[in-house]
Amino acid sequence: MTAFAAYKAAAAEVSLESPITVTEFWFVSCDRFPTLSSLALRYLSVPSNSVEAERGVSQYTAANSAQCQSMSKCNLANQVIIAKNSKTANN
Repeated sequence: MTAFAAYKAAAAEVSLESPITVTEFWFVSCDRFPTLSSLALRYLSVPSNSVEAERGVSQYTAANSAQCQSMSKCNLANQVIIAKNSKTANN
C-alpha cells in the first residue's frame, strides 16, 4: 500500500466531529507518514494572503534588530513566532 493510500484510509477513520485539527493530525501522524506530514505541515504553514506574509516580514525585521544580532537562526525564528502569536492572541 502506498503512503497516500494509507493516509486516505487513516483520514477516513477520523470523524468530522473529532476535536483534532488538521495540523494536529499531521503532527500525530508524522511517524506514520513522514513525507506526507512534512509536505502537509509546510503547505499549511504558508500564509493564505499577502497581509499575513507582510506581517511576518515585519515581525522578522523587528526581531532582527541590532539587539538581536547575536541570536542563532533558530532562536530568531522562535522569537518571531512568539511575537506573531502574542499579537494574534491579544486581538
